[in-house]
Amino acid sequence: LFALTLTPVLSSRFLPPHHEESENFLMRFLHRLYNPFFDAAIRRPKAALVIRAIPIFACIALFPLLGRDFMPKLEEGNFWIRATMPMSI
Repeated sequence: LFALTLTPVLSSRFLPPHHEESENFLMRFLHRLYNPFFDAAIRRPKAALVIRAIPIFACIALFPLLGRDFMPKLEEGNFWIRATMPMSI
């Protein structure tokens, strides 16, 4: 909600009106990394769809295993009695 409402207001308030966008070193590096993958996905959309679906189906397949290691065994109906004895015993 803040990204859609507060960010445009703050940018119009604090950025100069004739601010030109320029690419810095980080953006040039990221574009060099991203553009070959983007071009390959445009050339082969079916392969891109399959590669995109693999992690989604892996998450769906592994979802039933989530949280089993940390769940204690519930023993309902059992009593847990803790007695405190004097130190001299």
